[in-house]
Amino acid sequence: MTRFRAPWMCLRALLSRRAKAAVADETGGIGLLGLGLSVCVCMLLVGGVSVASAQMARLDVLDAADHASAAAADRISLAGAYTEGVDNATLDADAASAEAARIVASTPLPKHITSWRVSGVEVVGEQVTVRVRAVVRPPVVGSAMAALGEPMTVDVVSRADAHLER
Repeated sequence: MTRFRAPWMCLRALLSRRAKAAVADETGGIGLLGLGLSVCVCMLLVGGVSVASAQMARLDVLDAADHASAAAADRISLAGAYTEGVDNATLDADAASAEAARIVASTPLPKHITSWRVSGVEVVGEQVTVRVRAVVRPPVVGSAMAALGEPMTVDVVSRADAHLER
Protein backbone atom coordinates (compact mmCIF):
# COMPACT_ATOMS: atom_id res chain seq x y z
CA MET A 1 0.00 0.00 0.00
CA THR A 2 2.86 2.29 0.57
CA ARG A 3 4.01 1.75 -2.98
CA PHE A 4 0.87 3.22 -4.48
CA ARG A 5 0.64 5.98 -1.99
CA ALA A 6 3.90 7.61 -2.91
CA PRO A 7 3.02 8.27 -6.59
CA TRP A 8 -0.39 9.57 -5.55
CA MET A 9 1.21 11.93 -3.06
CA CYS A 10 3.71 13.10 -5.67
CA LEU A 11 0.92 13.80 -8.15
CA ARG A 12 -1.07 15.60 -5.48
CA ALA A 13 1.94 17.69 -4.48
CA LEU A 14 2.64 18.54 -8.14
CA LEU A 15 -0.96 19.60 -8.74
CA SER A 16 -0.95 21.58 -5.53
CA ARG A 17 2.18 23.49 -6.61
CA ARG A 18 0.66 24.27 -10.02
CA ALA A 19 -2.56 25.47 -8.42
CA LYS A 20 -0.63 27.67 -6.02
CA ALA A 21 1.44 29.09 -8.89
CA ALA A 22 -1.72 29.82 -10.90
CA VAL A 23 -3.29 31.54 -7.94
CA ALA A 24 -0.09 33.49 -7.29
CA ASP A 25 -0.10 34.74 -10.90
CA GLU A 26 -3.63 36.12 -10.52
CA THR A 27 -3.09 37.74 -7.14
CA GLY A 28 -4.26 41.37 -7.25
CA GLY A 29 -6.40 40.87 -10.37
CA ILE A 30 -9.58 41.91 -8.62
CA GLY A 31 -7.89 45.05 -7.35
CA LEU A 32 -6.83 45.96 -10.89
CA LEU A 33 -10.36 45.33 -12.13
CA GLY A 34 -11.76 47.54 -9.37
CA LEU A 35 -9.29 50.29 -10.23
CA GLY A 36 -10.22 50.12 -13.92
CA LEU A 37 -13.93 50.29 -13.15
CA SER A 38 -13.37 53.23 -10.79
CA VAL A 39 -11.51 55.12 -13.52
CA CYS A 40 -14.36 54.43 -15.97
CA VAL A 41 -16.98 55.67 -13.49
CA CYS A 42 -14.94 58.83 -12.78
CA MET A 43 -14.59 59.53 -16.52
CA LEU A 44 -18.34 59.15 -16.96
CA LEU A 45 -19.02 61.53 -14.08
CA VAL A 46 -16.57 64.14 -15.37
CA GLY A 47 -18.02 63.87 -18.86
CA GLY A 48 -21.57 64.20 -17.54
CA VAL A 49 -20.70 67.29 -15.51
CA SER A 50 -18.97 68.87 -18.51
CA VAL A 51 -21.85 68.18 -20.88
CA ALA A 52 -24.41 69.49 -18.36
CA SER A 53 -22.33 72.64 -17.84
CA ALA A 54 -22.07 73.22 -21.59
CA GLN A 55 -25.83 72.76 -21.96
CA MET A 56 -26.54 75.26 -19.19
CA ALA A 57 -24.11 77.72 -20.77
CA ARG A 58 -25.85 77.28 -24.13
CA LEU A 59 -29.17 78.16 -22.52
CA ASP A 60 -27.63 81.29 -20.95
CA VAL A 61 -26.20 82.36 -24.32
CA LEU A 62 -29.55 81.68 -25.98
CA ASP A 63 -31.29 83.89 -23.40
CA ALA A 64 -28.86 86.75 -24.14
CA ALA A 65 -29.32 86.29 -27.89
CA ASP A 66 -33.12 86.31 -27.52
CA HIS A 67 -32.96 89.51 -25.50
CA ALA A 68 -30.63 91.11 -28.06
CA SER A 69 -32.77 90.11 -31.05
CA ALA A 70 -35.96 91.38 -29.38
CA ALA A 71 -34.30 94.72 -28.62
CA ALA A 72 -32.85 94.93 -32.15
CA ALA A 73 -36.29 94.29 -33.66
CA ASP A 74 -37.49 97.56 -32.08
CA ARG A 75 -35.00 99.71 -34.02
CA ILE A 76 -36.87 101.26 -36.91
CA SER A 77 -35.21 103.53 -39.40
CA LEU A 78 -35.79 107.04 -38.01
CA ALA A 79 -34.79 108.70 -41.28
CA GLY A 80 -37.28 106.55 -43.16
CA ALA A 81 -39.98 107.22 -40.57
CA TYR A 82 -39.50 110.99 -40.95
CA THR A 83 -39.32 111.03 -44.75
CA GLU A 84 -41.84 108.30 -45.64
CA GLY A 85 -43.98 108.32 -42.52
CA VAL A 86 -44.46 105.90 -39.69
CA ASP A 87 -46.83 103.77 -41.75
CA ASN A 88 -43.94 102.81 -44.07
CA ALA A 89 -41.37 102.26 -41.31
CA THR A 90 -38.61 99.72 -41.89
CA LEU A 91 -35.90 98.31 -39.67
CA ASP A 92 -32.53 100.04 -39.61
CA ALA A 93 -29.81 97.39 -39.96
CA ASP A 94 -27.05 99.53 -38.43
CA ALA A 95 -29.18 100.53 -35.43
CA ALA A 96 -30.32 96.93 -34.94
CA SER A 97 -26.72 95.71 -35.03
CA ALA A 98 -25.56 98.36 -32.58
CA GLU A 99 -28.46 97.63 -30.21
CA ALA A 100 -27.80 93.87 -30.27
CA ALA A 101 -24.11 94.43 -29.52
CA ARG A 102 -24.97 96.86 -26.70
CA ILE A 103 -27.43 94.45 -25.10
CA VAL A 104 -25.01 91.50 -25.19
CA ALA A 105 -22.12 93.62 -23.90
CA SER A 106 -24.20 95.00 -21.02
CA THR A 107 -25.52 91.60 -19.92
CA PRO A 108 -23.44 90.16 -17.05
CA LEU A 109 -21.54 86.99 -17.89
CA PRO A 110 -22.97 83.86 -16.29
CA LYS A 111 -20.80 81.38 -14.44
CA HIS A 112 -18.49 79.27 -16.65
CA ILE A 113 -18.76 81.67 -19.62
CA THR A 114 -15.54 83.60 -20.09
CA SER A 115 -16.68 85.86 -22.94
CA TRP A 116 -19.39 86.39 -25.52
CA ARG A 117 -19.99 88.64 -28.46
CA VAL A 118 -22.42 89.25 -31.30
CA SER A 119 -20.97 87.49 -34.33
CA GLY A 120 -23.58 88.69 -36.79
CA VAL A 121 -26.84 90.59 -37.23
CA GLU A 122 -28.99 90.24 -40.31
CA VAL A 123 -32.12 92.26 -41.07
CA VAL A 124 -34.46 90.87 -43.72
CA GLY A 125 -37.74 92.75 -44.03
CA GLU A 126 -39.26 92.79 -40.55
CA GLN A 127 -37.15 89.94 -39.16
CA VAL A 128 -33.87 90.32 -37.25
CA THR A 129 -31.45 87.40 -36.90
CA VAL A 130 -28.78 87.71 -34.20
CA ARG A 131 -25.86 85.30 -33.86
CA VAL A 132 -23.97 85.16 -30.56
CA ARG A 133 -20.73 83.26 -29.93
CA ALA A 134 -19.55 82.48 -26.40
CA VAL A 135 -16.43 80.87 -24.95
CA VAL A 136 -17.35 78.37 -22.22
CA ARG A 137 -15.05 76.95 -19.55
CA PRO A 138 -16.54 73.76 -18.07
CA PRO A 139 -15.94 73.35 -14.33
CA VAL A 140 -13.95 70.09 -14.29
CA VAL A 141 -12.13 69.88 -17.63
CA GLY A 142 -11.96 73.61 -18.39
CA SER A 143 -8.36 74.06 -17.30
CA ALA A 144 -7.28 70.98 -19.26
CA MET A 145 -9.00 72.30 -22.38
CA ALA A 146 -7.40 75.71 -21.89
CA ALA A 147 -4.00 74.04 -21.61
CA LEU A 148 -4.62 72.28 -24.92
CA GLY A 149 -5.43 75.63 -26.53
CA GLU A 150 -8.90 74.61 -27.72
CA PRO A 151 -11.62 76.60 -25.99
CA MET A 152 -15.18 75.30 -25.99
CA THR A 153 -17.35 77.67 -28.01
CA VAL A 154 -21.13 77.86 -28.15
CA ASP A 155 -22.86 79.47 -31.13
CA VAL A 156 -26.56 80.33 -31.01
CA VAL A 157 -28.96 81.99 -33.42
CA SER A 158 -32.05 83.93 -32.39
CA ARG A 159 -34.71 85.47 -34.61
CA ALA A 160 -37.26 88.14 -33.77
CA ASP A 161 -40.01 89.78 -35.80
CA ALA A 162 -40.53 93.54 -35.64
CA HIS A 163 -44.35 93.49 -35.89
CA LEU A 164 -44.52 96.98 -37.37
CA GLU A 165 -48.18 97.97 -37.22
CA ARG A 166 -49.47 100.11 -39.97
